[in-house]
Amino acid sequence: MSRSLRALFVEAIKSTIRDKMALFFTFLLPLMFLLIFGLIMDNSSSRTNVAVVGDGPVARVLEGPELKDALKITRVGSVEEGRKKVTDGDVVASISEAGGTVHVDYAASDQTQAAQALGTVNGVIAQANLRAAGVTTPQFRMDARQVEDDSLGIIEFFVPGLLGYGISVGAVFGLAIALVQWRRSGLLRRLQLTPIATRDIALARIALHLVIALAQTVAFLLVGKYMFDVHLTGSWWMCVPLVLCGTLAFLALGFLVASFSRTQEAASAIANVVTLPMAFLGGAFFPVEMAPSWVQAISKALPLTYLTDGLKDVMVRGHGPGAAVVPMLVLLGTALVAGGVALRVFRWE
Repeated sequence: MSRSLRALFVEAIKSTIRDKMALFFTFLLPLMFLLIFGLIMDNSSSRTNVAVVGDGPVARVLEGPELKDALKITRVGSVEEGRKKVTDGDVVASISEAGGTVHVDYAASDQTQAAQALGTVNGVIAQANLRAAGVTTPQFRMDARQVEDDSLGIIEFFVPGLLGYGISVGAVFGLAIALVQWRRSGLLRRLQLTPIATRDIALARIALHLVIALAQTVAFLLVGKYMFDVHLTGSWWMCVPLVLCGTLAFLALGFLVASFSRTQEAASAIANVVTLPMAFLGGAFFPVEMAPSWVQAISKALPLTYLTDGLKDVMVRGHGPGAAVVPMLVLLGTALVAGGVALRVFRWE
């Protein structure tokens, strides 16, 4: 490393540390999202809350050990009390028995949870009918197997996604706003007139953001591990080269944003237009598979999709190093294309 490059790199680190707003958007904002999502997922139960009236055969099965992971049972003294709990939003459904009929009062406001409760009760009733008909050996049975590791939870998929989002925001905003600020203050022009090579100026800034990205990765892994007990599987260490390639891609996009921005406000607005939709369409906040097919097609053209998918593959899906090859190539290709366009249109003044 040349003396000028080392000096520029040290000065870039110092200026970043002094810029509290940059530190917030680079580190604290993505980690804040992780903490919010992690605490919500950690404190909320996946079980469906239902109220049960009486002590009939269906009620006993619902309270049995087979359904303890699916239902959270609340005992109530009357049908009216159960309905009130449904109306107040305390439970999704209230279940009571009268003779051979099982009554289910459910909340239409939560169709998903209500469907789970109704499906469970229907299954219990079907089993009871089979036993009543004397069928002891069913003709068909279901063999359900979970594909992922049993230790995986929702938070394991949020950590890679939000890490990718943090990398994109830090690189695009950090470089775009810094370049516009330097250009408006005349610093870029003065640097160009000094003996310092333009290459060293660029390398110092790239090195700074690569170091920041690695620090972000370490912070996410530590918070995920020690606050939410995130289980890393497969070749999780491949997240390091993936993050570095993703940083290069988003630095190129930040360079492109700076090329079309005359003011810091414009750079911030354009950077938001670039990063925020990409966060939703790139799988940072929710699985893209849940979206319509045309949205999934758009997501395939976004670099953040490849970064988040690659991180999820090697960190939590148990895949080997080969799963990171295609995402890394796409990210490096994005860096070359966006960086090449930015070089042609960027102006020092």
